[in-house]
Amino acid sequence: MAKKLLSVIIIIYLLFCTNPLKAEKLDVIERVKDEYGIKGEGVSIAILDTGISENVTGLNIKSKKNFTKSSSVIDLSGHGTFMYSLIGSDKYGIAPEADIFIGKVLERAGQGKYEDIIKGIEWAANKEVDIILMSLGGREKSEKLKKAIEKAYNNDIILISAVGNDGISERDSIRYPAKFKQVIGVGAVDNNNQRLFNSSRGNKIDIMAPGHDLTGYSLNNETIRQSGTSVAAAYVAGFIALMKEYVGDRSAEEIKKSIIETAKTKSDKFNYGNGILQEEKAITYFDKNNHLLFYITIAFVMLVITTLTIKKYKIKKL
Repeated sequence: MAKKLLSVIIIIYLLFCTNPLKAEKLDVIERVKDEYGIKGEGVSIAILDTGISENVTGLNIKSKKNFTKSSSVIDLSGHGTFMYSLIGSDKYGIAPEADIFIGKVLERAGQGKYEDIIKGIEWAANKEVDIILMSLGGREKSEKLKKAIEKAYNNDIILISAVGNDGISERDSIRYPAKFKQVIGVGAVDNNNQRLFNSSRGNKIDIMAPGHDLTGYSLNNETIRQSGTSVAAAYVAGFIALMKEYVGDRSAEEIKKSIIETAKTKSDKFNYGNGILQEEKAITYFDKNNHLLFYITIAFVMLVITTLTIKKYKIKKL
């Protein structure tokens, strides 16, 4: 009886509390791309997931490698293919001109081992990618995984991971690697900027992002929609690729700081962490700081000139 009631509540939520058209249009992202002329060019992203469909072709896929016991990098579940389509496809990709590296670290059912994820991280780091996306997670902490992440982070690689889809539980259910401080842990909101009902809650949510009914490709290149924190994490990875193109040589720490400081905060940090991603504010974060530095520099130069002029004037009078 309780399970039936829960199912009814979820169906009502999806029907009446969300508006799929808002996410479909991705108006904010398109506005940012048009206004600043950015599509992720010159930025590289490693997608560590279930691989890529054999039906997907793209000049932006620079390298593919399998780290599992499977015979190839071919995606058998569709999860990795959908993540790629959200970021790099011509039609639905947030950053269609970013260079994509596909690392297969999960098997058909989306199951995997930390050791394969570690190999994927090390491979991506050796390729000197800018961003590593991990729309995956485990409950157990791994020191070896932590060390691999720390090493990549120290090489100035931006690491992004989904926090998990265990939000029906009221306990802290944030998964690893999102729980590591070097990783940007991403939760999902619906089209009304409310926490997606199954987005994990906890004390290590760095940012919330759109994660409901986003559109991408299936294994057979059919258009489908998916929801969840994996989708939200891919959204953030694509957006940060746009940021990297626009702001240039900024560190992983600076990028993380910019999206957190410009986020729309919520009083409920256990459900929303630092708040909801504000794309237009984040993209101009460094512009404002650069302008402030410019004015400070001008003021300092004027002060020096004024001081030297006064000293020169006094010397003449003596």
